[in-house]
Amino acid sequence: MRGWRRKCLIDISSDAGVYMSRLSYSLVVILTLFVGLGGFNKAKASSLCLGDEVIQFSFKVTDAEKFVSLCEGRNQGYLVYRLGVPGDIEEQYPEQLNSESWRGFSFSGYSRGGGVANDAMGDYSLSFNRRGVSYTVFQGWRLVEGRYEIGVVIGSGGTRRLLSGAKEEQVGSLVRLDGKAMLKNRW
Repeated sequence: MRGWRRKCLIDISSDAGVYMSRLSYSLVVILTLFVGLGGFNKAKASSLCLGDEVIQFSFKVTDAEKFVSLCEGRNQGYLVYRLGVPGDIEEQYPEQLNSESWRGFSFSGYSRGGGVANDAMGDYSLSFNRRGVSYTVFQGWRLVEGRYEIGVVIGSGGTRRLLSGAKEEQVGSLVRLDGKAMLKNRW
């Protein structure tokens, strides 16, 4: 009886170890998304949003002292993209901050849950064109691969430039824009 019980406990514990490993990894991903969705409040200093604006998505650009921020005006009054540093905005789209601003953006979002067994993943992007230059702000993750990426792709005349984002400097998430009726949906 003792041999059976010992074998049973070993089998159970090894299965539990695999289960706990998957569970731990899933919890890390969920916590990352929770923080990205605003589960913890970070200072507005890590964004280019103004005091009365809502930070929808913001991150520090890797290898630069710049930020990319998507900010929403009070009562969903407008959506604005900004690139630069606090106090020195290099780029802003659109110029006019009003309810028409939402129409200048195109949103795309897809996610699949189910943990490791279903290769949980998500891909979200917000695109716009400004003076012949295309901008695509993106956020994507793959649970099985352990990959998480944020950034902006800027394209003009056949050339593309990637501004990768530092995930540890991220506030908010593109997921926050999913379902906003004012945005054009690419799906």
